[in-house]
Amino acid sequence: LFLSSSFLSFCIPLFIIKRDVHESNYFTYLLTLNINIYIYKIYLTIVSLCLSYVQFFISLFLMTQLASSIIITLNQIILFSIAIFPIILLMSIIGILFSNFINSNHSMIMTLIFMFLFLSFGVGSFIPIEYFSETFILAIKNYNLFYYLNDMFIRILQSENISIGIPLTTIFISIFLFFINYYITIKRLGKY
Repeated sequence: LFLSSSFLSFCIPLFIIKRDVHESNYFTYLLTLNINIYIYKIYLTIVSLCLSYVQFFISLFLMTQLASSIIITLNQIILFSIAIFPIILLMSIIGILFSNFINSNHSMIMTLIFMFLFLSFGVGSFIPIEYFSETFILAIKNYNLFYYLNDMFIRILQSENISIGIPLTTIFISIFLFFINYYITIKRLGKY
C-alpha cells in the first residue's frame, strides 16, 4: 500500500506536466486565461492526492479480499487514510519539483526507475530491512523519513500507538518544497 500509493503520487504530476508543458500548448493556453503557476501547482497536488487515494482504497480493498488472514477494522482504515496523507503529499510535491528538470522521455524513465528503487529498497518493501548490513540499517532507521512513515502502517496494523511528529514533519517539508518549487518555476518560466 505504502509503495504503490507513494509511487503513483510521484508519477501523476510528472505525466501531467510533461503533457501540458512539453507535448502540447495547453500550459500556454492556461497562462492566457490568467491562471497563474501557483494555482496550477495546487491543481496538480490536488489531482495527485485524489488519484492516489482512489488507488489506495482500491489496493486496500483488494488486499483485504485476497488475504483472508488480514482483518482490518474501520478504525484502522481511517488511521491508514490519515497516515497515508503525508507521504502522498510529499511525493506529489517531489514529483512536481522533479518535473521542472525533466524534459524528455528518457530522463522521465530514469527518474521513475530511481524513485521506484529508492522507495522499494529504502524502506524494506521487497527485501526485509533486517537482511541488509548493520551500517545500512542504522542509516535507514536514523535518517530515512520514508522508513518512519512505513513503520506507522505496521504500528497501525499491530494496534500500537503512533507518533504525530513524523507526519507533521513530513507536511512541513512538503509545504517548504512547494514554495521552493514555486520559486524555481517562476525563475525558469519567467513571471506570469
